[in-house]
Parts: sequence; structure tokens; C-alpha cells
Amino acid sequence: MAMQTIYPAKINSPPSTLTSGATAGDTTIYVDNLEYFESAPNLATIGEDDDAETILYEGMSGASGAGSLTSVTRGFEGVAKAWDENEVIARNITAYDYDAMSNNLTEHNHKLDDL
Repeated sequence: MAMQTIYPAKINSPPSTLTSGATAGDTTIYVDNLEYFESAPNLATIGEDDDAETILYEGMSGASGAGSLTSVTRGFEGVAKAWDENEVIARNITAYDYDAMSNNLTEHNHKLDDL
């Protein structure tokens, strides 16, 4: 098993909002505050509860203020869907984060066992 990418978390997961609605196929997501997101590539979660969608973004239009997350893979976790303007988006810890850490620890332990 290969090591998986572990993306940086954001302290306190401050929420931003979408400044424009998004269709399920949009690969650019417009947000009101880019400083709430870590540098690309990274994950973000649109929505809340069991209806949320985790996306992977490969770029950002800037470092702060209103802007966009770019080259987005939709439905990285969950289902890609349309979202309304003002929907919550944040760098929440996801199932992918937990699974990647768990996988990487297991892989590391296997490598130690082989020494």
C-alpha cells in the first residue's frame, strides 16, 4: 500500500461562504475569504451535516479576501451537487484525512517491521 497525501488542516476550521452558486460540474468555487483556506492543493467541505461535499482544490486565486478555489475535483468525498450562494465552506477534517493518517501509520509500521 502506498502512502497517501495528508493535506494541512486549518486551525479552528473557520467557515467561509460561497459568493456565487455552483453547479455540480463547476471546477472553480468562489468564496468570500481565501485566508480561511490553506495553500493548494488541499481539501474543503461545502455544506454541513450528512449532505456535505468534500472537494480537492489545486489552486487559489490569491491568499486573502474574496476569490476562488481553482482546478477543483468535485465529489472528492460525497456527491458533487449544485450549491447556492452563501452556503458554508470550510477546511474541516474529513474521513479522507483520518483514513490517510491511519493508512500512513500502518504503512510506516510495516516498513519498520521489515527492517
